Amino acid sequence: MTIRKYIFMFLLMSLMGLSFGQAALYEPQGIGGGGAFTSFSMSPYDEDLWFVATDMGTLFRTTDGGQHWYPIDNAQIIYSSHLLYSVPLGFCADPNIVFFTNEGKNPLRSIDKGQYWYSIQIPLQTDERIKYWVPNSENENMILCATDEKLFRSMDKGVSWTPCGISGPSRGTFFDYEDNYIYHATTAGVYRSGDMGVSFTEYHVPNVLPLLSFSGGRDAQGLTMTYIDGDGENAVGPWIQQYIGLVDGADQEDYDYSILTSGFVWVRGPGEP
Repeated sequence: MTIRKYIFMFLLMSLMGLSFGQAALYEPQGIGGGGAFTSFSMSPYDEDLWFVATDMGTLFRTTDGGQHWYPIDNAQIIYSSHLLYSVPLGFCADPNIVFFTNEGKNPLRSIDKGQYWYSIQIPLQTDERIKYWVPNSENENMILCATDEKLFRSMDKGVSWTPCGISGPSRGTFFDYEDNYIYHATTAGVYRSGDMGVSFTEYHVPNVLPLLSFSGGRDAQGLTMTYIDGDGENAVGPWIQQYIGLVDGADQEDYDYSILTSGFVWVRGPGEP
C-alpha cells in the first residue's frame, strides 16, 4: 500500500471518529421534520397543553408548555395541508376534553388531553364544514360548534350535539357571562340568545352586508363588540384601484378578491347603545 493510501485511510478514520464524537453531543430539542408550521392551539384551561399542526399531516402535542413534544399517530389524526379549511383545535372547560376536525369534517373528541381520539356524531350536511369551537367557561358541559351553515350545541361535553335555533354561515360567537347571553353572527347580522342557544333573536344588522367577521368580550369597563361589514368597495377599493396595471402582478382579479374579503371595522364600546 502506498504512503498516499495510508494518509487517505488515516484521514478518513479520523473524520469518522470526529463525526461519531460530535454525534454524541446532539440532544433532542423539540419539533423537527414534521413540515411547515400551519396551526397552533393552546388550551385556555390548561396553560401547558398546546398543539402544533404541520403541512405534512402531523399534529404535535405537548403537556408541559413546549418543553417536550410528541407526534400524534397518523392512524388517529391527519392534519390536512388545505389551509382554507383548517380549523384550530377546540377545548372544553373540562381541561381533559379536546376536539379536532380535519378540513371541517369527521369531528373527533379526546377525553385525555389529546392522547387518544374517538369519533363523534355532529349532524353535518354533505357540504357543511366546521369553522370553530366555542366553550362555555362557566359550564364545562356546554360547548358550541360553529359551521359554515349553522350553529350546534352540546350540553354533555361534546358527546351529543343538536342544532341551535339559527342558520347561516358562522362569522363569530362569544358568551357574555354577566348578562347570560350568547352573541352569534352570520353573514346576515348579529344575533343574541338568552336561553343557552335554543333560540336567537336579531340584535344588529350592518348597513352593508355580508357581515364578514365578528367578535366581542367584556372587561371591567363593560361589553365591547366589533365586526367587519361588507363594504369592501369603499373601504379598500379606491386604494387598490390605483395600482391595477401599475404594479407587477396587480390585476382585476386581485381587486375583485379584495373587495369581497374586506370592509369597514365597526366597534360598539362599553355603555354605547
